[in-house]
Amino acid sequence: MLKIIFIVSWIIGTLFARYIPVKSMEVVTRRELRYEITDISYQHSHIKISGWGFMYMQQHFTNSSTHEIFIQFENEHGSSRHQATLLPIDQTLLLRYGSVPRCRNTEFYKQAMTCYYDYANVGFTVTVPLSTFQLEQNYTAYLIIYGKKLNVYQKIPLYFPLEQPIKTKIDDVEYLSISNLKDTEITIISAHVYARSGPSTIFPIYRVGANCSTAYLNRAYFRENTTYKQVLERYFDGTNTYYRVSADPSGCFLSRRRIVEGNTINPLWIVSSYVQYGGTPLVVTSRLINTTPWFEIINPTIYEKEAFDYKKYIRAYDKEEGDLTNKIVVTNNTFVSKAGVYSLLFEVVDKYGFKATGIMTVTVLAQLNTPPTITASDKSVYRFTEFDVYDNVFASDVEDGNISDQLSASGNVNTAKSGKNIVCYHVTDSHGADSNKCIIVSVIRNPNSEIRFISFYAKNTAKYPWQYLTTIFDRELQNEIPYLSRTIR
Repeated sequence: MLKIIFIVSWIIGTLFARYIPVKSMEVVTRRELRYEITDISYQHSHIKISGWGFMYMQQHFTNSSTHEIFIQFENEHGSSRHQATLLPIDQTLLLRYGSVPRCRNTEFYKQAMTCYYDYANVGFTVTVPLSTFQLEQNYTAYLIIYGKKLNVYQKIPLYFPLEQPIKTKIDDVEYLSISNLKDTEITIISAHVYARSGPSTIFPIYRVGANCSTAYLNRAYFRENTTYKQVLERYFDGTNTYYRVSADPSGCFLSRRRIVEGNTINPLWIVSSYVQYGGTPLVVTSRLINTTPWFEIINPTIYEKEAFDYKKYIRAYDKEEGDLTNKIVVTNNTFVSKAGVYSLLFEVVDKYGFKATGIMTVTVLAQLNTPPTITASDKSVYRFTEFDVYDNVFASDVEDGNISDQLSASGNVNTAKSGKNIVCYHVTDSHGADSNKCIIVSVIRNPNSEIRFISFYAKNTAKYPWQYLTTIFDRELQNEIPYLSRTIR
């Protein structure tokens, strides 16, 4: 029967605990929530944060049944919470006061002088995707501890000693982790911290002055709420940071010998769990590493009617993407193939929307045209030979080349008659420029041909000598064998 009652009570208690409303988030200081960030690193597409943390003197921390740990990133636009994986870091012995007994599991918020709590498995590591962080926005990091036994969430901003931001670059985006742990001045936040000569609980406790009580004798304790403005040294053992300071004895308080900042007691060490510090909370931000594209433009000068292709005179480049020439867009084009000055406006946009504009100035000149040249020389031809007026006559043009086929000729050459004849040539190029040239064509006797003449007999016997001479002469010139003449050579 008792067993049944116990089981029913356990079930009711479990259900009741499950539906207890969670208290609102408490933003606390290091007096209530002790923690330390031990490492921050980037791993390809994630940021990894490791450390430890727990609620001080409130409940036992043993495993995932007693607590959960989160990292939360916040900005004005919202927040994202990421649950951490618990690690086997145990801070129990470091923070246990003297030989006090262990607090019962049902005891909460006890003083350190009364009993101690377990702080086992309070280490954590959390991996946060970089996609969590929007470009050009700042995200402040907070540590959140959920005490399941108390059903309480506590939140505190994270501090991490960074002299320079931690950077990583994924594709064209650079991520930065920025924090400034101001621990050059520390304040004691506990009343029962021993003053030890080294950075560990294995080092002896200082004893100074007369005994303050029979219970605590003259063992030295840091005085709570006092500030040490000179931190002489820091030591990190992989889990905890220890600070070396210097102190002087002070009076008795709460039956304990107290020390404050001074010069007598040295070396003197205190672990970070018992001090308050400030600084700039951890901020993760991202920024696009992207340059604006640019143009390389040649401003051409061409002539009217000359073929023009703007692509021969322009290129576009981007530092991240390389050649963007194929993405060039013409946004305005005033060009016409007439003499004048014209502008072409271009635009190119990279994959992130960064835009560049460029202007090409095109100067069009009136056509330059050289009149054509006619090559022809005076010549001589034999009588009775065939004459080609275009033989050995040429026309050329600087712009058009050989235009001999465009030549025209004027003038007549009668090769039956010896004498001088004038022949003139004319040509016009494709741009309307023309040229003229005249030559003298001389018709001459071939010295190697036969010569015929009228005999004296025909002349002396003619009734009408001159008429007869003319008739016979004309006839004899057409005969191969002279009738009234003879041939000499």
